[in-house]
Amino acid sequence: MLAANAAATTMAVGLSEAIDLSHSYIMVAGVGGGPPDKITIGTAAWTDWVVNGDLVTELDVREMPPDWRYPKAYLGCSHPWCPDGFRAGNEVFHLDPTMTGCLSRWLPGCPRDP
Repeated sequence: MLAANAAATTMAVGLSEAIDLSHSYIMVAGVGGGPPDKITIGTAAWTDWVVNGDLVTELDVREMPPDWRYPKAYLGCSHPWCPDGFRAGNEVFHLDPTMTGCLSRWLPGCPRDP
């Protein structure tokens, strides 16, 4: 429900005539995870892809079948990404690489593209 509330709030602000967003960038933050040997708690990370975890089935990794690479699957699937599972079409979203690439130039300490 939180994603729906955030979407409605963002849409309301974006459509408001009281706010001029014509020269604005909007950053969307989310919570993710990574291997503890690669990142620490509170690490900021940039990505080219966003996964909407609200509309998928997620298993506890300790109960995940050994042939699954990830603990997520479409709703209604008994194996990862089965063709007959429920999909809304926004589970995986590719961000604009022009925008995600420029973030490293704005942030000190980020690796720079060659």
